[in-house]
Amino acid sequence: MKFTLLLALGSLVSAGFYDKSPVMELDATNFDSVVLTNDTSIVEFYAPWCGHCRNLQPEYVKTGKHLQDIAVVGAVDCDKAKNKPLCSKYRVEGFPTLVVFRPPKVNLDKANDKKYIHATEVYLGPRKAKAMVEFVTNRMKNYTKRFATLTKLFEWAQVDSGRVKCVVLTQKDRLTPFLKSLAVDFLGAVDFSYLPLNKNKEEVYEVFEIDPDHEKAVLAVYHDGKWTKHTGDMSKSSITEFISQYADVESIVEHREYKRAILKGEKPKKKGGKKQRKHKQARDEL
Repeated sequence: MKFTLLLALGSLVSAGFYDKSPVMELDATNFDSVVLTNDTSIVEFYAPWCGHCRNLQPEYVKTGKHLQDIAVVGAVDCDKAKNKPLCSKYRVEGFPTLVVFRPPKVNLDKANDKKYIHATEVYLGPRKAKAMVEFVTNRMKNYTKRFATLTKLFEWAQVDSGRVKCVVLTQKDRLTPFLKSLAVDFLGAVDFSYLPLNKNKEEVYEVFEIDPDHEKAVLAVYHDGKWTKHTGDMSKSSITEFISQYADVESIVEHREYKRAILKGEKPKKKGGKKQRKHKQARDEL
């Protein structure tokens, strides 16, 4: 029995604790680039030999699935020598330690040279996926404006902020974590709003050509004095492709690919590569 357990532990160490899961295995080389961004993150500092870490693993993987494309769910192996300074920096004294990283609120309309840092909060709640998901989503920053009428929506859209304006028309009355995450993803390039739909919104259905029986949520961009509706699905990849017609989202796509590579255990491409430099030169020439 003891020999079998040792073999199982050895397998976990060699394969990677969270291989082929929605949890990002982070280390000292990529931690800041993923966690210290506009995203809200939850990070598990663990050791692969730790029994409590193994007990947490299934629920943490579920947490990763629920928060995929919404927040960062990461893990750091503190048993690795290169990660020990990182674990020490965040005062990890036992395993597992779960820390939520909350980015500072950005005021896009005011230039500010102050250096902001992320707030950290040790998660001490139930080690169940539902509780962890709620804890993280409740700490996400909100950059999305809510409108109740078309008049107010149009007034907002017509104010030039230097950013593209976008609205999500939805059957849900409350702001969802997914919509919150969209606004965070496109922060600085796109301003997001939402307008809840109900039976008294016939005018909205008409203006945006919405079929209330089939379209649960619709996204539209305000451009050249008119709204253009997104006709694809409401996945982030599809929305990004649509918005890229109106806003420069190259850096957003690059960062998303960077995180995807880490999730797959691949070596991310260095930022500012040949293709990006060529693209920047072409823009400069224009």
